[in-house]
Amino acid sequence: MNFTHIQDFLIIYRERSISRAAEKLHVTQQTLSGRLGYLEKELGTPLFVRHVPLELTYGGRVFLGYARSLQETYEALQKEFQDLTGQEKGCLRLGIAYTRGRILLPPILQAFQKKYPAVTLEITEDTNEALVKRLQKGETDLIIAHLPGSIPGLAARPFYQEKVLLLLPKSLLAKTYGAEAVQRLTQLEQTQDPRLVKECPFLLNYPDDIAASLALAYLNKLRFTPKVQTQSHNMELLLELCVQGAGCCFCPDNLARGFLTPAQQDQLFFIDLGPALTCSLDFVWQDQAYQWSMLERFRETAQEVYPPLP
Repeated sequence: MNFTHIQDFLIIYRERSISRAAEKLHVTQQTLSGRLGYLEKELGTPLFVRHVPLELTYGGRVFLGYARSLQETYEALQKEFQDLTGQEKGCLRLGIAYTRGRILLPPILQAFQKKYPAVTLEITEDTNEALVKRLQKGETDLIIAHLPGSIPGLAARPFYQEKVLLLLPKSLLAKTYGAEAVQRLTQLEQTQDPRLVKECPFLLNYPDDIAASLALAYLNKLRFTPKVQTQSHNMELLLELCVQGAGCCFCPDNLARGFLTPAQQDQLFFIDLGPALTCSLDFVWQDQAYQWSMLERFRETAQEVYPPLP
């Protein structure tokens, strides 16, 4: 058995398919099947149940724990010796929630790659919960996510504060309330109570989204169930519908101003509903004895681009 066999096993497990794993590894399916067969023969037990999708046997589940541990040790060894020899290279696997990557990452990546051109970046976009799970499995090195509390085995550092606003189309307010529109808006801004626009339809993201989870918790506290017109994971779509007057939308301030043009922003009221809709986005990584220096250098670069709030 060598480390190639361990990598083969982990990629087959991740893809749940020998053919897809072979494509990832740039080898033929026959070659990969042969290598897996050699590993199973050496261990004396099958590792996968051969149906679609592939499923781990009991022996496969046992071997998975060892394989992940060996992979983590091997990667840590590589990175530590790169640091010891002054080699500023390697692959940094970064995870970030959907939509935030497009707004936050371009200036950070440009600054980081200018400093460390030999470091490649592998970007994964997923839901907040899925990003945490990927990190725990060792599939990423660093994620930008919201941690509601401490999680054993993970370390975190605040990156920036994100404020979720209620976006209210001016045309929808006027259409729904007519002559009372200005009064409703004034009361909403003063009381920060979205029930004042309960007659308006809402455009919501799903609860696994950071902003949506905050907004839904706030609405539940008010015992307010909005009339949901559209629900989607695609924040850009929801914003576009909001601009067209289809409904109210909860969205982080920085994402709304990043996605929408000034002319589109001018068609909306941006309503601050208070500190309950503010959360911290954190850098999160595995809390290990040795930390690759590139993790800290990426965090430092990101904070240079987006200085922490005083």
